Amino acid sequence: MAVFARMGFKDTVNISMACIKFWDLVRVLTGAVHRLYGPISCFSPAMGKSWQNITISTVVKVQLVAGSVSYMMGTYVSIERSLCVSIPFTVRSVLTPSRTLMICILLSTVVFGSLIPVILLYEYSWVFSHEFNATIAVYGYSQIYYKYLGPLYMEVNSSMGFLFPVVSLTVMILSTFIISYHLRKSSEKRQGFLSAKHVVKVDPRHAGMSRRERKVMKMLLVVILMYITNLLPRVIHYLAMLCEKEIYTFRYYNNIFWVSLLLDFINSSFHLFIFYFMSSKFKSTLLNMLPNRDSETLKETKNNEQGSKACLKGC
Repeated sequence: MAVFARMGFKDTVNISMACIKFWDLVRVLTGAVHRLYGPISCFSPAMGKSWQNITISTVVKVQLVAGSVSYMMGTYVSIERSLCVSIPFTVRSVLTPSRTLMICILLSTVVFGSLIPVILLYEYSWVFSHEFNATIAVYGYSQIYYKYLGPLYMEVNSSMGFLFPVVSLTVMILSTFIISYHLRKSSEKRQGFLSAKHVVKVDPRHAGMSRRERKVMKMLLVVILMYITNLLPRVIHYLAMLCEKEIYTFRYYNNIFWVSLLLDFINSSFHLFIFYFMSSKFKSTLLNMLPNRDSETLKETKNNEQGSKACLKGC
């Protein structure tokens, strides 16, 4: 997020990716807070169990909701990019940075607001445990669950939790095919333009995407493929829930659920390496932000950027 902020928000890609990384940060931090029950258990098993029970009905729920928001933000990016390669001039005039920010905020608010009330349906109480020989916190349904159609909302919440990943996966797969098709088509146009520019005067607007645009598209395509890899097991998990009712967070087969959360951590953490190795601007900005940066590395990165600009001018 800090790198995208330093790069500036004049580019719509920086805005949407910064929003995605915000929600990725939320789900990583909430996951880390929940997992603190492990170190706490080393000093006090009863307190560790209490921490696990308290956070599993609150913090873990926030983590799941943040994951759903991140998926939908990734879906928006895939739609935006597929439209950019299909009707580039129209999209650039409509999706300005201010409108992109409004869309990201609106989408985040709708998804987060529709799912987060689930934490109100749980509460915890302190009971004596013979296993730990101490008082521990246990979670259960709250009074709100019984007074305000809690079972109905749980069904609606589960349906939305299933719908968001399915929609995201479907849209991302379609967008991947669209982007891949236009990247290949643009490459062919570019080659034809370069071979014909010395013979006849060709309008550059019809020469396909620039080199920078193709690099950005390829980078975002890798990000979308990462989301697809992460979403596919989750969708399979939700489909399995329809066949077996005990496959759920707090039920018998809950370990399957935690595998999906592990993939969330991997997906959230791997984006940094994608941006670093596939975006020279991101790499140079990140290196400039480091306190003890290597001057030779920065010089090399700067020379690469100048070489890329010179190549673009030559093209």
